[in-house]
Amino acid sequence: MQKIFIVALVAFASLNVFANDDAADLERKAMRRDYQAQRNLAYSYQTASTGLPKDFMKACIWRTVILLSGDKQVDSSDTSNHAYACGKLTVAERAAAVMQGENLTKKIYKK
Repeated sequence: MQKIFIVALVAFASLNVFANDDAADLERKAMRRDYQAQRNLAYSYQTASTGLPKDFMKACIWRTVILLSGDKQVDSSDTSNHAYACGKLTVAERAAAVMQGENLTKKIYKK
């Protein structure tokens, strides 16, 4: 019985990959060019985790930042995540989110 509890606890902890990062900490790290923090923040907005409300506009903005960052870790999953998050928006919302993502990328990466 104790083994089952430990296995369940470990499995739960592994699902919550950013349990130690609150929303403000994630945003600070994301603004400092931390690729994983940017991904976690975007995911948090998609799923309402880490205390953030579900907000596909903000998720799309951060997914845009990730794609435009030039980080060597960016891969096809980031492209898929961008399509998913931005696909939840209307055409006008998506255009606005991408524009905001472009502006935020310039601010973060001084591009």
